[in-house]
Amino acid sequence: MTNKTPVTSPYRPAVLALMAALALSAAACGSSKHPATAGSNFVSTANAICAKAVAKHDGHPFPVPNFNPLQPRAQDLPAVGKYLAQYGDASATAARLDTLSAPPRHHADWEKLRLLIDQSAANAQRQIAAAERSDVTGFEQTVTIARSLGNQINQIGPNLGFTSSSACSEVFG
Repeated sequence: MTNKTPVTSPYRPAVLALMAALALSAAACGSSKHPATAGSNFVSTANAICAKAVAKHDGHPFPVPNFNPLQPRAQDLPAVGKYLAQYGDASATAARLDTLSAPPRHHADWEKLRLLIDQSAANAQRQIAAAERSDVTGFEQTVTIARSLGNQINQIGPNLGFTSSSACSEVFG
């Protein structure tokens, strides 16, 4: 019997929220499609990038059972930080998404979304650092920021055609 919690367990949403919350809330999300989306090729390309991030952490056990990112225990944070550094660092995904160009009529929304994604990736780095230092207050602040960024991303994502079931939604939404 292991003391680690599989990411496929009921804690998966907390881990993904952490990753996204901390990571990027990338080309994320929303629960409906906007009538004039950015185009299926663009959305498919972004989701393929995000799917690689999802695959990177899928199946890896989360090191802390019953972890609550809004009320973490200081002694749990170094293990969480190590896990997030290995499987939840959004910098590479954000950099790949930054290389995409949305169709011209969706350029403004994509630029807003990219800015939020980059902010999410930077926040993820701060979250990893806070976890590695066992800084409970700093970690909680990054979770709150990540959720706020995720909400903003979820408002813009549908304008470009991202849905709540997309790979990017799993990573960032």
